[in-house]
Amino acid sequence: MLNKYFCFLILSLSLLFLVQSVDAYPPKYTDYRPDYRKWKDNYILDKIEYTDSRTIFFFRFVAEYLSGTASFYGPGAEFAWLLKNKDNPSQVFDLIEIKNIRKNGNMLKPTLNSNTSETYSSTRGDVFTCEVHFATLPAIVTHADLIEGRGKERDENHFNCFNIRLKTFESDDLGTVGDMRQIIEQFEETNRVPASNAGIIPNSEIAEVEESPTEDVLDIDPELGADAEFARKFVELLNEFRAEECYCGGRYFPPAPPIEWSEDVAMASKSLVMVLKEKDAMTSDTDGKGHFKRLEKRKLKPNIAHENISYRFETIEEAFNGWKRVPPQCMRMRDPRIKKVGAATLGKYWSLLMISE
Repeated sequence: MLNKYFCFLILSLSLLFLVQSVDAYPPKYTDYRPDYRKWKDNYILDKIEYTDSRTIFFFRFVAEYLSGTASFYGPGAEFAWLLKNKDNPSQVFDLIEIKNIRKNGNMLKPTLNSNTSETYSSTRGDVFTCEVHFATLPAIVTHADLIEGRGKERDENHFNCFNIRLKTFESDDLGTVGDMRQIIEQFEETNRVPASNAGIIPNSEIAEVEESPTEDVLDIDPELGADAEFARKFVELLNEFRAEECYCGGRYFPPAPPIEWSEDVAMASKSLVMVLKEKDAMTSDTDGKGHFKRLEKRKLKPNIAHENISYRFETIEEAFNGWKRVPPQCMRMRDPRIKKVGAATLGKYWSLLMISE
């Protein structure tokens, strides 16, 4: 909350504070395009991280006034943030802690988890950031209000965010780091943040990686005939996809090493699509034989094996693009531990099987 001298706050993008949060609570997925309403234009939610145990709101604001203060309230303090179930306002979730309070990228307090408040001086254009931690919410909660202080829903001098849509892993509008950067840049421009305070995502926050090799690895037996072209196309699409960085369900993936075609793996895929076609069903279990059992039958015993299946697609490109759009299937194709791949189709059933050495 701001005192009478204080400005509401803008969020710059010195995302050094992300590292500590990610280390302690690795996200299952991240919403880089939060959907919500608020009182004023000088504060935003950068993103929302969903972990196994927590829901974390990354909050930013900018000071408006020439001289003022900014206050942060720990759990149990007078104006501590809380979450209210939009569909059932009597259901309230208390703050666990605030982490990584920063001013213009400089750490002020790593953790605020006691019934106290912290107040800092501010001048016009100062950018404050912090992480607001709650326990993972029940799946039944689809929208929530983030309120700074009990009973302060209607107080425009409090940092309230209303009707926040709590997205799922399968949501198709989780966005990317690039989306977040663009939103913050526009936000900073609107609030006239000085260049010295303007937010930048450090390279260290996006995980620097070496370029993956892109040499030709299509070692495919030409005696496969038409199957050889099928195999070649799948490997080309996969290696092209793995060669560039990308985001699956809001999670960043660096370039991954190329993979090779394996006819033995492909035969394990073929045994699946034959059963799927016969039973007109979608399952990776064929008469009690999951993909590891099917691979074992081909004398393959990998430590890691992933399988993507689908239905209705007409072409390799359609099937592949469909998998890219579904976060779990996208993530499987980005796994850097995968070395070999096989695929098959029958009718409109598809199987893509990927294994480690």
